[in-house]
Amino acid sequence: MAAKQPNGRPPMKVEKLPKNWKEIVINGYSNGYSDIEVRVELGISRTGWYSLLESDTDFSDSIKDGKDLSEAW
Repeated sequence: MAAKQPNGRPPMKVEKLPKNWKEIVINGYSNGYSDIEVRVELGISRTGWYSLLESDTDFSDSIKDGKDLSEAW
C-alpha cells in the first residue's frame, strides 16, 4: 500500500515569490495600491497572502511598511 499523502497544498513560502517581491510591494503601496492589488502583482492567492503574513516576519514587516506608504498617499 502506498504511503498516505498529506491533504491540501503545501504552505506558501516567500521563496516562491518573484525575486523582486519587496520592490513590488513598496512600489505598489507607494502608488496607493490596496492589499488586493499588491497580492495580484505578486501572483499569490488570498490564502497564500495570509499564510505568509502569519509565518514570515520579513514579509509581514514589508507589508506593514507598505501600508504606511499607501496611507500617506
